[in-house]
Amino acid sequence: MRVFGARNEIIAFQVIVGSRFGGNGRVDSVVARIAPEHGKARITYVSPALDPTNYAGRPIQLFSINYMNVETASHADWVLSQVLSAAPADPLGWKPVQLVPENARPAVAASLNAAGSRNQAFWIEVYTTEIFPAAFIKDKSRYRDGHTQMIPIELELFDFTLPDQNSMDAMVYYEDFQPIMYQGRNL
Repeated sequence: MRVFGARNEIIAFQVIVGSRFGGNGRVDSVVARIAPEHGKARITYVSPALDPTNYAGRPIQLFSINYMNVETASHADWVLSQVLSAAPADPLGWKPVQLVPENARPAVAASLNAAGSRNQAFWIEVYTTEIFPAAFIKDKSRYRDGHTQMIPIELELFDFTLPDQNSMDAMVYYEDFQPIMYQGRNL
C-alpha cells in the first residue's frame, strides 16, 4: 500500500480483510505504527477513549465500514440523475453506508469481525503532525484473525505543512438519536 500527503494532514486509506477458511476472526488491529527505517519519528496507534469523538493524542484512527443490503433501487432523481455517467451501474446489493468508530457499542461494531469467509473493509486515518519530517517511510502494519498478517505500507510525506486554519466553511448536521444508538449515550 502506498499513500502520500503533507505534514499536518489526515491521510486516509482503506484496507479489506477476510477471515480464513470460514472462521470467525476478530480483527485486533489494522495499523499499529508507521515509522521510518532510520530516525526516531513515529506515528503510533493509541487505543481510543470512551468518547469516540475525542481524537486528541490519537494519530491513527480505525473505522469499520458498515453495509446495507439495497433490495429496491431508488429513483430519487433529485439526488442523482439516472442518466448521468456517475449513476451506479448496479444499485442493488450490499453497499457501504457508514464509517463506525472502533469503540462503538458492540452491537454496532460487530463488523470488526470478518466472519464466514467474508471480506470486511476498514477505513484508516493517519494524522501527520507539523513536526514529522518529510520522508519516505516503509513499514509493515498488521491485522490479526488468529494469525498475524503483515501489510506493507509506504508513506511519503512531502516537504510542506498544511495550515491549521480552515480554508472552507462547512456545516455539520447533528441528530441526538445517533450517538445514543451507536454509543449508548448522548455525547
